Amino acid sequence: MNKKSQLYIFTAIILIVIAFGIAQSRIPKEAPKLSLFDQLYSNFATEAPIMINEALQQQQNVTLAFVEYAQAFKSYAKTRDPQFGFSYVLFTDDEILIQNFLGRSLIAQYDQAYTLQDSIPLILPKKKDQIRFTIDGASYDFQSILHVASVSGVFISEKGNDINVQVLRP
Repeated sequence: MNKKSQLYIFTAIILIVIAFGIAQSRIPKEAPKLSLFDQLYSNFATEAPIMINEALQQQQNVTLAFVEYAQAFKSYAKTRDPQFGFSYVLFTDDEILIQNFLGRSLIAQYDQAYTLQDSIPLILPKKKDQIRFTIDGASYDFQSILHVASVSGVFISEKGNDINVQVLRP
């Protein structure tokens, strides 16, 4: 083999390596798969503000519409993960809504301490912009955004010794 043909073969090999390198970098990589708990949390975090905006646009009572939404979400979440629970606070301009779907006690410190055991909604007139949830000794502080309806909450799922917790803040 003469030197000219060796140069052509060497150049072809280099070009093939470069072509494969470019082709592999353009192949889309799959996003990391979320756990079921993270999927449910993400669904709520995405859908809740949309639901609030829709209720405002349709001039519905946001608090009552959100109670219905939360009940429906709880039912859906329990079909996917029976250990999934959440509690939330919805701040509107004139009231706050607290609801507990954790299956354990929640203490909401607002103008006084309120203990919520089950899924019965607690609607209070808005007197201040901060609230504290205490769940199993852990405290979570939430604050409203002025003149904006917003939702915050705590999401928990237990499986054996594994406990997943996510906190939603606007």
